[in-house]
Amino acid sequence: MLLPPLLHLAIAFAPAPALPPPVVAAAIVEAARLWAPYGVDVRPAPPGGPAPDAVTLTVVAARPTAADRLRAPGALAAIEFDAGGLPRPEIAVYAGDVRDFIAHARVLGASDAQWPRAMREQILGRAVGRVLAHEIGHYVLATRGHAAHGLMRAAQAPDDLVAPNRRGLGLSQADVARLSGRTNLGPAPEAGP
Repeated sequence: MLLPPLLHLAIAFAPAPALPPPVVAAAIVEAARLWAPYGVDVRPAPPGGPAPDAVTLTVVAARPTAADRLRAPGALAAIEFDAGGLPRPEIAVYAGDVRDFIAHARVLGASDAQWPRAMREQILGRAVGRVLAHEIGHYVLATRGHAAHGLMRAAQAPDDLVAPNRRGLGLSQADVARLSGRTNLGPAPEAGP
């Protein structure tokens, strides 16, 4: 059952992302499919500016710093929270780490060395999209916390990120309740200096 959209998110990858356009497109489609059942409309940001009817989340392909690695070992992406505990509308995706993380996963019995280029881009896009969807969860749920299972668990297995199905990638009942209880789903306020 799809809920009517509660929140519209426009995803804008920062200029010159470290990811090819087919990977970016596949990532946004995957994130959209994971969030649609919960009334969160995820779509690409329009070229040239913010979407007038959506909160724009900027995605930056980045490398984690040493401090990032100490704070969250094994993280494939991050979203920062301001001093008031609200998430900022920028997500860092560690694209190289996502590639390395899924390098030994198998899809339809084949390893990444056997995947044709288009399949490799589709699978990387799926994995990046699932990582992105997790970070979107921190934004829309306004929490740093993680669930014991599902999309918002702290760690996914490589096969979870590349599998053609989305089993096990839903929200927990507690997260659905948290989302339903959110009354201010607008953009996070701008952080001061």
